[in-house]
Amino acid sequence: MKFRFDSLKTTQAAAHLLTLEAKVMDRMRLLKLLYIADRELLASKGRTLTGDRAVAMNFGPVLSHTYNLIKGTEESPADWNRCILSVGKKVVLLAEPGLGELSNREIDKLEEVSNRFRAISTAGLSAYTHEFSEWARNFEPDTSRPIPWADALVDQGAKDKISAIEERLAEQEAIDSIFALPGDDGVEAGAGS
Repeated sequence: MKFRFDSLKTTQAAAHLLTLEAKVMDRMRLLKLLYIADRELLASKGRTLTGDRAVAMNFGPVLSHTYNLIKGTEESPADWNRCILSVGKKVVLLAEPGLGELSNREIDKLEEVSNRFRAISTAGLSAYTHEFSEWARNFEPDTSRPIPWADALVDQGAKDKISAIEERLAEQEAIDSIFALPGDDGVEAGAGS
C-alpha cells in the first residue's frame, strides 16, 4: 500500500498545526502529530493526508519525506522552504501557505489531534506513539525500517479496509500510467515521489 507523497498538502497541514501551536514547535512534535493524523485518517477515510511513507525510528514512527523536508535534505516542489523554517530542533512558521488543498475533514482532524495532545509534552507524545503496534512490529534500533500502512490499519481494527484501499491504489496507478507523458516521472506539481 503506497500513496503518493503530496508536498503541498503536507506543507499546508504542517503550517496549520504550527498556527494552532503559536507558530513554533519541536520538530519531533510536528512529526508525531502529522503521523497520528495520517494513521487516523487512513482508518476513517481510506487514505492518508500527506501520502508520505512511514518508517520506524528510535523515537517512534516518522513520516519519511516530511522528516527530510524538516532536516533540509529533500527539496520541496511546493512551498515548504518559503513557509517553514527549521531552527535547531524547532520548526517555525514563516508564511501561511493557505489551506486550499486540505478537505474540511482533514482540517478538522488536524485541529482535533492538536487539541487532544496539547497538554502532552513532546517526550510524552513520542512515548505515546511507541504504543502503536505497527511501530513495535517494524522497529529495529538505529534504523528507519518502513512501516506498512496496512499494519496501522490492523492496529486500529480496520483490517477489513486493506483490500479495498489496495484495489483503489492499483486502479489509480493504472490510470496514472495511461496519462503519463514520455519522460514524466509521475510527479505532479505540488507532489513528491
